[in-house]
Amino acid sequence: HMAIAPWQVYLCTIRQDDPLVREKSDALYKDLTAAGIEVLYDDRDASPGFKFSDCDLMGIPIRVVVSPRSLAAGTVEVQLRDGSLKENIPYAQSIKRLQEIVDQAINK
Repeated sequence: HMAIAPWQVYLCTIRQDDPLVREKSDALYKDLTAAGIEVLYDDRDASPGFKFSDCDLMGIPIRVVVSPRSLAAGTVEVQLRDGSLKENIPYAQSIKRLQEIVDQAINK
């Protein structure tokens, strides 16, 4: 549940060694934090599966994935832990859309 989770959003990078992934992830982290959203930024050099299982263990409700593949399409991947939402959001609209998702989850 959103109210008790220590973080609202889990920001996960895939291929942190990719300069574009790092740049866009850093900017997203800064913008989300500035918007008052609690973010855990996982930029460890670990496999996606390892990171995702950590995210689930911590109970963080919203997972945002930035990868070379999503950025090539101009998007970030967003998924809710409960499986009720999975979408690719245009990077430029990601802050606004994530605020909506956080607000909806809080007011459930």
